[in-house]
Amino acid sequence: MSFVSDALMPDERITCKAAISKIAYISALISFAITMHPFGMIRLARTELALTNKRVLGKSGGKTLKLAHGDIESITVRGGWLFWPFDYGTVVVTPKGGSAVKFKGVLWPLVFQQEADEAIEVATLGRKLSDMEPNSF
Repeated sequence: MSFVSDALMPDERITCKAAISKIAYISALISFAITMHPFGMIRLARTELALTNKRVLGKSGGKTLKLAHGDIESITVRGGWLFWPFDYGTVVVTPKGGSAVKFKGVLWPLVFQQEADEAIEVATLGRKLSDMEPNSF
């Protein structure tokens, strides 16, 4: 069983699950060959990040994350110029009043960010901003 599967509550379902890029594994393998420290490979192999209908669940290294949509301050994506052509990067989840948790090597991080932002909008506003009328503010 995985961390995400074990952390699900009753009536909670996964709506989006992040995958780890093969390019990130290759990068970690090269780093291992140079430094002989397997920590990068182990961290990638144990990284999980998922969006459910109620929360964002994740595990990266020794840090775990179980946040309701309303408790999230922001979800951002980071990546250098080399990583954008391969469409992978780091997803950073920042809780309200807490410290950020980074999930490195995520494939299609902008898709995950967009899905999470929409879920957060629904949790905080009751509906998506894109569904609102232009003059309804």
